[in-house]
Amino acid sequence: FPFIACEIFTCEIEMILKTLVEDEELMLLLFSFLEAKETHNSLLAGYFSKVVICLLVRKTIPFMQFIKDHQEILKQLVDLIGITSIMEVLKRLVGTDEHLYSSYTSAMQWVEDTDILEMIVDKFGSSDCPEVHANAAEVLCTVARYAPPGLATKLSSPSCTGRLLKHTLEDSRPKSVLVNSLSVCISLLDPKRFTLGTYHIYSRQLTHGSMVPNPETVEGMLYSLGGQIQYGC
Repeated sequence: FPFIACEIFTCEIEMILKTLVEDEELMLLLFSFLEAKETHNSLLAGYFSKVVICLLVRKTIPFMQFIKDHQEILKQLVDLIGITSIMEVLKRLVGTDEHLYSSYTSAMQWVEDTDILEMIVDKFGSSDCPEVHANAAEVLCTVARYAPPGLATKLSSPSCTGRLLKHTLEDSRPKSVLVNSLSVCISLLDPKRFTLGTYHIYSRQLTHGSMVPNPETVEGMLYSLGGQIQYGC
């Protein structure tokens, strides 16, 4: 039955999607899947994510308004970031779909004012699961390369990079924390990211010669690393 329900919603019949997205009770029922449980079935999560992405793409404005009105959903999604299909939902929500964001900027821009990036970064400190670390890194790397300037700039800020490196260099953290968090740092330092995705759309005034890592990002990383080294000594 979950498969059939998923197929009905994702066959993209206008009346079905409109009825779902405009009925708050039905939407809350859909997102009740995210509520705390001992385990979340990955197969069911895949069906759930497929429906959510369909709504996001086909009914962007009312869907994003619903999420804005129920921002606790963002935390619930981040809590399940270790499930790959849920991670894919998060990637879409943070504006890494160039076509979607450029078409519905006003409906999606409010996400930049939330603490979703901080919540994702903090998964490196609160979870010991390698899948969580890998998926968190994938979302953050995608933000660094393809997200709108607001989120990408926030991620590259000294406060956010410092937060990331703090978790990275904590004692007794799994190796997967170090490996995946450093991949995020590498993405932030890659000058090619200024030519990709929505970042490029809003940054075309950049010349080839100016495609260098943000000095504040570099300084923030060095400051955090220096502080940790000094603390360790």
